[in-house]
Amino acid sequence: MKKIKLLLIALMVILTGCTATDTVTLSKNGKVTESVTILEDNAKVIYGDKNLEDSVRQYLNEYINVFSIKKYSYDVLVQDEQSGANIHKEYNNLCDFINNSIFTQYLYKHINCLDNDDSYIVESTGDFITIDSYIEDEIIPPEKMKLVLKLPFSLDDENADYSGKNSYTWVFDTSTKSSKKVYFKVDKNKIKKAIKEYKLEKKEEKRKKNIMKITIISIIVISVLIGGFFAYIIFQKKYNENKIDY
Repeated sequence: MKKIKLLLIALMVILTGCTATDTVTLSKNGKVTESVTILEDNAKVIYGDKNLEDSVRQYLNEYINVFSIKKYSYDVLVQDEQSGANIHKEYNNLCDFINNSIFTQYLYKHINCLDNDDSYIVESTGDFITIDSYIEDEIIPPEKMKLVLKLPFSLDDENADYSGKNSYTWVFDTSTKSSKKVYFKVDKNKIKKAIKEYKLEKKEEKRKKNIMKITIISIIVISVLIGGFFAYIIFQKKYNENKIDY
């Protein structure tokens, strides 16, 4: 349990009142990327006499081994009003993400992914970890957390707070009730269709690149031949002008 606490604290960079957004993207190739952006007001980020970037790195470096073990990469974000970090990782599929993401463990005591023949069903079965739970466990919560799911297609069944074009958002803050659930269902046939489109797009890109290469090579060869032809004409002309008849 202590290790899990350290992971959770590391993700939130031990900053009171920060905001965290976990953007989960299911790409056309079937892979899932997780990008967790954690931001805090610059005045609260400063660590001693360090500048903003060094301050963020100071927080992150305390848990560098944890990130390495969990195979997370990160970038430091320094902005005009808020600074923090972007922590990212790639997964094989949605269930791989749900089962191995630190962020899902931060939100819920239990969140499951059912891998059926025809779909992935993601559903939280335990309570949302409220601010009272964090205080009891001596973990400082962020003021707001957002889970954003992006896909190359629409979902047929979900309970997101907000939805846009193939984008679904769940929002959690200090007033969120512990009974709030996350639920969504992803049709595997849509994933297969997206993967098929992805492969066709890559094949078309490769075809266009090959055509471009052939075109460039052809232009170079033709240019060399034309250049050589004119060089020969000029050489012949000068040769004939300078030729001495006997």
